[in-house]
Amino acid sequence: MSRIAARTIVTLAASTLLGCGEPPPPQPAPRRAEQPPPPRAEQPPPPRRTAPPPPRPRARPIPLVKPDAVSSACAPYDKKLAEGYASYLDAFSNAGLALTPDGRRLLYLSNRAGGSYQLYVGLVARPSAKPTPIAPAMDRIGGARLTPDGKTIVFVRDKGANENWQLFRASLDGKQVTPLTDRPGWYHRLPRISPDGQTLYYFRGAQRARETQLVAQPLAGGAARIVLKTQGFNFLSDVSPDGKRLLLTRLNSMSDSEQLVVEVATGQVKRLAPAQGTKAHAHSGVFSADGRGVYIITDQGVARAGLVRLDEQGAVQARYQPRTGEVAQVKVPPKGRLIAVLIDLGSHRRIELLDQKTLRRKRVVRHPLGAVSLGAFGDTGRRLVATISSPSAPMDAFAVDMRRGRVRPLRRDRRPGLARLARVKAREVRIPTFDKLQVPVITYLPRRLKRGRRLPVLVSVHGGPASASTIRWNPMAAYFISRGWAVVLPNVRGSTGYGKAYEKADNGRLRLDAVRDLEHVNKWLRGRPWADPRQLVVYGGSYGGYMTYMALGHQPELWRAGVGLVGVVNLRTFLKNTTGAIKLVFRDEFGRLEKDGPFLDRVSPIQVVAQFKAPLFVYQGHNDPRVPRSEQDQLVRALRRRNHPVEYMVAMDEGHSLSLRHNQLSFMGRVMRFLDVHLGHPGVPKGCAP
Repeated sequence: MSRIAARTIVTLAASTLLGCGEPPPPQPAPRRAEQPPPPRAEQPPPPRRTAPPPPRPRARPIPLVKPDAVSSACAPYDKKLAEGYASYLDAFSNAGLALTPDGRRLLYLSNRAGGSYQLYVGLVARPSAKPTPIAPAMDRIGGARLTPDGKTIVFVRDKGANENWQLFRASLDGKQVTPLTDRPGWYHRLPRISPDGQTLYYFRGAQRARETQLVAQPLAGGAARIVLKTQGFNFLSDVSPDGKRLLLTRLNSMSDSEQLVVEVATGQVKRLAPAQGTKAHAHSGVFSADGRGVYIITDQGVARAGLVRLDEQGAVQARYQPRTGEVAQVKVPPKGRLIAVLIDLGSHRRIELLDQKTLRRKRVVRHPLGAVSLGAFGDTGRRLVATISSPSAPMDAFAVDMRRGRVRPLRRDRRPGLARLARVKAREVRIPTFDKLQVPVITYLPRRLKRGRRLPVLVSVHGGPASASTIRWNPMAAYFISRGWAVVLPNVRGSTGYGKAYEKADNGRLRLDAVRDLEHVNKWLRGRPWADPRQLVVYGGSYGGYMTYMALGHQPELWRAGVGLVGVVNLRTFLKNTTGAIKLVFRDEFGRLEKDGPFLDRVSPIQVVAQFKAPLFVYQGHNDPRVPRSEQDQLVRALRRRNHPVEYMVAMDEGHSLSLRHNQLSFMGRVMRFLDVHLGHPGVPKGCAP
C-alpha cells in the first residue's frame, strides 16, 4: 500500500484472537414437542415419530506444536550471549509525541524501563532529569495524545500484545488514571480529540466482525454515541477546527484508499479524493488552520505520492511533488505560514517546510540522516515534535524550529554503555536484479574492517510487504556486528519510498519476483570482499518471515541457515484466520481466498518446505492476531516429520511482537547460539552441539 498507510496498518490493523482449530459452538438440543394425549379407539394411530438426529460431533481442536526447551548443556551459553545483548537493549529509545501548549513539558514513549514502551512526561527545561511515568505496567502503550489544554492524556493499551486496545484517561502528573472502555474482546483505536477537548472520536469493533463503528465519547466518561457504521479498514486523521467534521481514510486495498469527510452531527459521508472511478491512494488528510481547506497525500496521476491542498468543494488549490521520494506525513500548525511534510526516501526520511497556501518548498530541515517520524505541534505552532534515529544514536525526541528549520534535542538521557557498543558504518547501494530494476540494499559493517577478512552475513528482510528498512540505530545489527557479522537489509520490490511502480512490482502473480530479488542479493553478496559466501543467513519477521521461508524453499543451495519470526506459512490458512482488516488490504498483494486458491498454494512456503536444506529457527508470539500461531505450528510440524533441524520458540506473553525484554534476551541468546552451532563457530560447549 502507499507510504504512510502501509506503515499505519502495522500499528492500527484490528486483530483476531487465536482461533485456528477451535471447536464450533455447541449445537442446541432439538426441542421436543409436547406429548399428545392417548388416541381414542376410533381414531387412527398417530404417525410414527422419528428419533431426533444425533447431535453433530464437535470438531477436535488442532493440537498446538510443543516449543523446544533449551537444554541444560546450552543454557549457560545462551545466558552469556543474552547478557551481551543486554547492553544494546540498555541503550533505550524515546519516541516524541507532543509538547504541552506552554512548551514546558514533553509527552513521549520510551522503553527506558527495560520492557515494552511506556508513557512519560519530561520537563523541556531539564532534559536530563528523570521523567514522570504515566500508568506504568507490563503491557505496552499503543499511542497517546494530549488534550488541547495540555492537562489530560488519552492513551490506548492492550493485553498480552493481543491488539484489543482499551482506552484510558490520565492526568499530566500520572496520579489519576481512569479507564474509558471495558470491552476486552473489542479494539478501540487511538482517538482524535475535539478542539474544545470535550469529545473523543475513534473507531471500535470486534476483530472478526466486518462492521466497524465510528463513535463519539465524552472525555469525562460515559456512553459512546455511534456516528457511523461502516465496513473495512478505516482510520481518522483529523478533526476540523470547529469540531463539526472529521477526516476519514478508508483503505480498500494495498493500492487503493479514499479520503472522506464525515459530518459529526448526521454521520453523512462525502468523498474528497481520489476522483470517482479512479483507483489510487488518497489518505492522511489534515484540515487547514482555518478549516477551509484540506491537505491530502495522494498518488493519483503521478508515479510518487505528493501533497495536494483542496478547497471546501474538493477543487485542487495547490500541489507539491517532491523531486525525490514520496510524501509520507503532513503536519499543520494552528498558526503560522508554513506546514511540515515528511519525505520518505526509502532508506531514510527528510523533513521539509512548505508554504501553507502555495505548497512551495521553503526549506529543508537540517537533521541527522536516518529514520524520522513527526509528532504534534506545541507552542501554538512554533515547534514541532519529531523522532529521529541515526546509525550511531538510538531513537530520540527533537523539536523542529519552524522558523529556522533546525532541530534541537528534547531529551538528554544518560545511556552509560552506548559509547562502548559496536560502532557501525551504514550505507545504501543499488544492485541489479533479474530484470531492469535495481534493489536498494542497506549494509551495516564494522567501522573498522581488516582487509581480507570475510564475515558471516545476516540478510534481514523487512515486514509489510509495503514498507521499507531504513538507516537507523539497530541494536540487533550492532550486536551481530560485535560478534563478527555483517548485516544487510534489502528493500526488495514491493518496498515503499521508491515510487508506485516499484511498490506494486510484487503484487499478485508477480509475488515470486520479490523472492528472485533475494536470490540476486545472495549472488551479489558472494562477490563482496567482506562477505563469506559459505555463511549467508536469511532472517525476517511477519512478511519478512514469509520471505525467509520462501527463500529457503526456492533457493535451498544458497542459504546456510534461516531465522523466521511470526511469518506467513500457508496463505490459505493465513487469509482464513487473520484479521478482517489485513485480509481486506492484502487483496491486491496476494489475492482473494475465494477465487485465487490455487495461486495462493503455489506461493505458500508450506508447498516448498520439503525442499528446505538449511537449519531454521522459528519464533512465534502465542497471542498473535495477525499471523496466528497455527502458521508457525504448520511449518514446525512439517519440518519435524522430516527430522529437519529446527528450533521453535513461543513467547506466551507476546502477540505479533517481540517487545518484552526477557523475551528479547531469550530470543537473541537462543538465535545466536543456534547460528554458532550450525555455522560451526568456535566457543559452543560440546554438549550443546546437535
